[in-house]
Amino acid sequence: MKPKIALWFRYGLKEHADMFPALPKILELLVPVAEVHFYGMRTEKPIPDSLRRLVHLHQLPGRVNRNSMRDKFWKYLYWLAAIPWMALHARLHGIQVIYMDETLPLSVPLTQLFFGRKVATTIADMFVTMYFRGWKAALGRLIRAIDLAGWKRAALITTRAKSTKTWLVEQGVDAARIRCIYDPCDFAIFHPLPASQKTELRQQYGFGPDDFVIAHHGILHPIKGNDLLLRAFAELLPEHPNFRFFLIGDGPEMANLKRLRDELGIASACVFTGWCSSEQVCRALNAADVSLVMRIHDPTANFCITGALVHSLACGCATLSTRLGGPGEVVREGENGSLFFPDDMEEWKRKIVALSRDPALRVRLGHAAAETARQEFELGYVARETADALLALCGQSLPPVPPTSTP
Repeated sequence: MKPKIALWFRYGLKEHADMFPALPKILELLVPVAEVHFYGMRTEKPIPDSLRRLVHLHQLPGRVNRNSMRDKFWKYLYWLAAIPWMALHARLHGIQVIYMDETLPLSVPLTQLFFGRKVATTIADMFVTMYFRGWKAALGRLIRAIDLAGWKRAALITTRAKSTKTWLVEQGVDAARIRCIYDPCDFAIFHPLPASQKTELRQQYGFGPDDFVIAHHGILHPIKGNDLLLRAFAELLPEHPNFRFFLIGDGPEMANLKRLRDELGIASACVFTGWCSSEQVCRALNAADVSLVMRIHDPTANFCITGALVHSLACGCATLSTRLGGPGEVVREGENGSLFFPDDMEEWKRKIVALSRDPALRVRLGHAAAETARQEFELGYVARETADALLALCGQSLPPVPPTSTP
């Protein structure tokens, strides 16, 4: 009889596949040797039959509006309230392993309490310390302590950065139960485009041939520090009137950022795209001269290699990233990108100006960035490592990869 594995992701199956492009391949690897169940909320976009047929789908009523912090908060509480029922449902269906591919406060210990079997999780973004500040800091520390107790009992932890594994081991988590598996990239979507197409794209977005375009993309969230970037950008504009700030994406911070942009009087030098598909993100990044990877200074910001970084490298962008643990594992100063401290916007301004004055350097960094992406974020490797780790919890393993024939 096949072992039964459940994947949990609050945003739902289609969103999970969009945010984690290795998921379809993971499911394809698991299905021949395991019965896979998926628990999550409904999604706005329909689930393709090619994805739906791979799982036994269990959908909760409702969906998450990722553009609203209020909705995300209430749906998070809804998800916590649903965990006991999902865990008991999984037990009744003979599930042996539950894998949660996101880091949600209190979700692991709560699932362990009601499931009582093997619980695996991904630990990457840890927002407790970012949101629980001031008078709420004590509550944040309590939640972190409860989570850490659950992580120490977890059957498997996957991390998206080596620095996360180092920190977890320092907290007393067994290193043997931690696997560092970088986020994958779908190179069919994210890749460098021909120079002629880049020129056309710049025109479509309203950029002139002499404009220096600084892009930042992703979900607009307070931890991304776009307010800091806009203020620093505004300080550069008087001496560099050809600079353009290109904000790709949308999210809860959009209204605040638009207000700040208008208060700073820089609207004419900014382009905000709103929500974009992955294909549109690729095109937008290819229209930029530099791609930024920004997170505010917080210890937990060291614990992930963000999708923004992966996409920027894969598109062959000259990348300027925060000098934090995760990004610092793959970005090497002056080789495949450049780095700055997130709380030192003077350094950011110096680096931006230097990049604006050296087109040859930007080209060289971009070529090296694309090569780094191909080496570090290959989708097939990530999928196989993840599937193999989950099957190992059931005492199973993937069939060996057939040797490559040589002529």
